[in-house]
Amino acid sequence: MTSERKLEGTTAAPACSRVPRSRSWAVEAEKRLLLLLFLLLATACISEEREQEIGNTMAAEVNPHLPLVEDPLLQAYVSSIGGNLAEVSERPDLDYRFYIINTDIVNAFALPGGHVYLTRGLIERTEDGAEFAGVLAHEIGHVAARHGVQKLQRHLRTGSLVNVLYNTILGGEPTLLRENSLQLANLLWSAQHSRSDEEEADRLAVRYLLRAGAAPEGIITLLQKLLEEEEEADSSSIGPMETLFSTHPLTAARIVDAQENIERLTGEEAQLQELDLEAFQAFKVLVARAAGNGTDEATGEMVGEGEEAS
Repeated sequence: MTSERKLEGTTAAPACSRVPRSRSWAVEAEKRLLLLLFLLLATACISEEREQEIGNTMAAEVNPHLPLVEDPLLQAYVSSIGGNLAEVSERPDLDYRFYIINTDIVNAFALPGGHVYLTRGLIERTEDGAEFAGVLAHEIGHVAARHGVQKLQRHLRTGSLVNVLYNTILGGEPTLLRENSLQLANLLWSAQHSRSDEEEADRLAVRYLLRAGAAPEGIITLLQKLLEEEEEADSSSIGPMETLFSTHPLTAARIVDAQENIERLTGEEAQLQELDLEAFQAFKVLVARAAGNGTDEATGEMVGEGEEAS
């Protein structure tokens, strides 16, 4: 009876203005969740669990759009070397995943939560297992220092990726979800690391290589080789090395810093493992063969046609 009296004494709203209670509640709940997500990211309060969730979501949506090398033997090798290095890092409990992208482009990047990507072009530039391990250790250093998360936070403070992350984490139409995840991955693929981030990742890489029983000098030889290629490159043309140069600043000072870190940390870091790199040359040959088994779809664009990535 009470509810009937209230209805009798209330002027009904036009039908077009009525919002179902369940829909109204859902909208308000989504707004609260979006605000919470924004506050978590913008105030640097992302837990390790939340970081893993973000990275897993991004990787699940991005990977189908990448020409990944699917050979289980190659995946097992890179996961073995990367996993051993991750075990001696400051964040060994993350669920690390390692991927090879079948492209001539020379680059490496990491998504939050330990998803590490290397391109075939970069692997082909490495001369030995020490250089290859140095690349993996460097990217694990970025993960350990949470550089990817910090990038996302910086962009969130501008408001440019609030809606992207909202749809990525909280849901949305499947197409929109996929596109937004790719935008986030593109951010981490193409955004330039700061010089301080690179130096920190190099320093951590030296530490991890020493702990794993690998020669950290591989970092120096690879950096020297890449720097020479950069200096010889025609600045008017864009080649396979351009992405690496744009995302990982390479300077002579960085090489000097890496050498100083090797001299300082050698003897300080206890060796915890014996990293087996003897199979690297066989691995490299198989990676080159795998390149002929599929098409190279990442020709300057990391994602679908017409979507820019570097």
